[in-house]
Amino acid sequence: MTKADARILFLRAMAHLIKEAEKAGIRFLVYTFYRTQKEQDQKVAERRSQVKFSQHQDWLAIDIVLLGEKDDTAIWNDHPNYHLLGEIWKAYHPLCRWGGRFEDGNHYSLERDGIK
Repeated sequence: MTKADARILFLRAMAHLIKEAEKAGIRFLVYTFYRTQKEQDQKVAERRSQVKFSQHQDWLAIDIVLLGEKDDTAIWNDHPNYHLLGEIWKAYHPLCRWGGRFEDGNHYSLERDGIK
């Protein structure tokens, strides 16, 4: 799969996640999509990431934040809706990965293996 094909697949997966979240009454915002190398280096220095190169740098990852049901309060901690969205995300395509397995429940990405 080419990088362009992977990015198109990723955007389709995002659209699917947004539609399914809307059906379930789950509100969220994307707070990180693209990240520069400098930003990634900073995350590593702050010990907020353990990888030198992130899927965010390939436009193959998003980080989201849930919004409260009755207001716009950000929900950053472990919440059942992150798990529900993670299951929806993983079921969309075999390359879809959810950060919940890394205790990073707000991270949704596409596996890079097999992408040229």
